[in-house]
Amino acid sequence: DAVLHAGADWLHVDIFDGSKASNGALSSMGPQTVRALRKRLPDAYLDVHVGCRDPSAVVETLLADGCSSGLTFQFESCASVDAARALAVEIKKGG
Repeated sequence: DAVLHAGADWLHVDIFDGSKASNGALSSMGPQTVRALRKRLPDAYLDVHVGCRDPSAVVETLLADGCSSGLTFQFESCASVDAARALAVEIKKGG
């Protein structure tokens, strides 16, 4: 709450499984974090970046849990360019 009251327009959430970070960093945030933020801050814009081996595995859950249209993913994680396009379309429809 304090960040938004201080003037922030949106919050950024990184979700990493360690497969895309150069140092193997894991994020302790996931769909449950997005769900909790949405519940506590219903009007906040939640910009979520998915850096996972299979971003399509979490996109539907993130959209259902309240992620805003700022959901991004690393296209090279997808099996093909067509799969990346399909995922982008899914996000656009859901957001």
